[in-house]
Amino acid sequence: MAKATYRAEQIIPMLREAEVEIGKGMSVREVCRKLGIHKHTYYHWRRENGGPKSDQLKRLIEFELKNCRLRRLSLSRMSAIVWGQTYSKGMMQASQ
Repeated sequence: MAKATYRAEQIIPMLREAEVEIGKGMSVREVCRKLGIHKHTYYHWRRENGGPKSDQLKRLIEFELKNCRLRRLSLSRMSAIVWGQTYSKGMMQASQ
C-alpha cells in the first residue's frame, strides 16, 4: 500500500472535522477511521498543525486587549454624546 501524503490545506480541515466529531462524543479511534487515517497520524498532525503557537497567542491577547480598550472608548464617547444631547435639551426647556 502506498503511503498517502497530505498537504497542509488538506490536513487542517480534517483536524477541524475531527475536533467537531470528538466534541460531539465520538472517540478518536472512530474519527480516525472515518477520516481514513491512523490514530498516530492524527496526534502527529495535531501536534504539528493543530493549535496556535505561543507568538500567535500573544498577538491574540494583544488584539483582545486593544479591542476591549477601543470598545470602552467608543462607549464613553457615545455616552458623552447622549449626555450632551440630553443636557442641552434640558437647558433649552428650562430657559423657555
